[in-house]
Amino acid sequence: MIHYIKNIIACICFILLGVNSYSQNNNEAKDYFNQYLNSKEQFKLIAKSLPTLEQCHTVFKKEYAKSYYEFISTLDKEIDSAFSKLDFEKHKDCKIESVSTSTLNSEKNSFNGGMDEFQHVFKPNIVFYRVTYILEDGSESYNSFYKYFVNIDGNWLFFANPGIVFRE
Repeated sequence: MIHYIKNIIACICFILLGVNSYSQNNNEAKDYFNQYLNSKEQFKLIAKSLPTLEQCHTVFKKEYAKSYYEFISTLDKEIDSAFSKLDFEKHKDCKIESVSTSTLNSEKNSFNGGMDEFQHVFKPNIVFYRVTYILEDGSESYNSFYKYFVNIDGNWLFFANPGIVFRE
């Protein structure tokens, strides 16, 4: 189960609606996520950031929102279990990357993680953010990179990799 949680957490992304500028929003995201520079605080952030069904409807087309919500709502207990078993790391910074649902097909890169395969489940103009935490020695933390978190109405929300639910 710990392995499962680590895989899910490694696939967290940050989604921000109504993006005017990737650069500006990346900086805002960086400012926010730099408040969580150790893995203990990151787990607390994830636990408090699981979306409601209504918030899932903001990101996913109607027929997909409920399926995703049913999946994400089971993570609460698993996060608590994994939290108690992990070693904690301290980080000095974070790096933010972003990709939009409107450009998923044209931005084939390691960040989008094959999301173009299930682009049909998303509402248009959703921007996904990946947060990668940086260790004291300057290297990227393997245990603390997060894909697919979200900002809806000023609240950052945790959307674990939708491919886990929708990949056929």
